Amino acid sequence: MATDLRVIKTERSIQDAFIKLRAQKPTSRITVKELCETALINKATFYLHYKDIYELSDMLENKLITDCLATISDEDAASLEKVVFDFAKAFSSQSKLFHILFSDGDRDADKLAGKVTEFVRERVFAFAPHRRDDLGFNIRLTAAVYGGFHAFFAYKHIERPVEIAHIADFVQRTLGSDAQSLRSQQ
Repeated sequence: MATDLRVIKTERSIQDAFIKLRAQKPTSRITVKELCETALINKATFYLHYKDIYELSDMLENKLITDCLATISDEDAASLEKVVFDFAKAFSSQSKLFHILFSDGDRDADKLAGKVTEFVRERVFAFAPHRRDDLGFNIRLTAAVYGGFHAFFAYKHIERPVEIAHIADFVQRTLGSDAQSLRSQQ
């Protein structure tokens, strides 16, 4: 079923208006009325597409993370170092949008790290489903993703390839033998 071009344009207008407003203030201070005025639509049109501002925000955040993870091929997923490099490269290319959507300080940094962890976890479980209920593995995976993510931000002023290599090494060491077993599942 083909999507109506008007629907696509309306959704793009709503999303662009949200990003414009979000660059100026936190999500909690954006009203549907203000967004509709910026997007040049009426409230009823907004509510045809989204339940509320938070659903729109969540959808945009998830899409951004999904788009970054989509740059990692299944072949590259066998190498944790390649995963870290590819995600960091995609993240860097979208850093302005990440900053806009996740700019409410430490709370948003943790929210982003949590979302990235969940998306990475689902990606890993797609080719290693036996790991889904492995508590030890899940703890190490969470520590590796959160730790790598926060290190990436803490040292963003350092030249990227060097920094990313250290983060990839950290992720590799944190997962240890788990990283090898994940590769053998490919």
